[in-house]
Amino acid sequence: MITVAKHEFIERINEILDMAVENGEIIEITDQGKVIAQVVPVSEPEQPVKRDTSEAWENLKRLSTELSAHWPKDVTAFDAVRDVRREL
Repeated sequence: MITVAKHEFIERINEILDMAVENGEIIEITDQGKVIAQVVPVSEPEQPVKRDTSEAWENLKRLSTELSAHWPKDVTAFDAVRDVRREL
């Protein structure tokens, strides 16, 4: 970690920001000896992991088929959820 005074940071801002970016340095900025800010380099965001979801969808389809065989014809999913919420 590097510490620089506020006036030095203002005078050398480009150089100091380059140090943060290129070297991954965290820079503390002080005013009259007291830390008032930090410059922290930002890392590249990780790319989301792509997963094969086909098995999960197949399980949901199977579960849907199983539930449909036992589901009352005159009850909607909305009605079922509403009734359960009332019981809570």
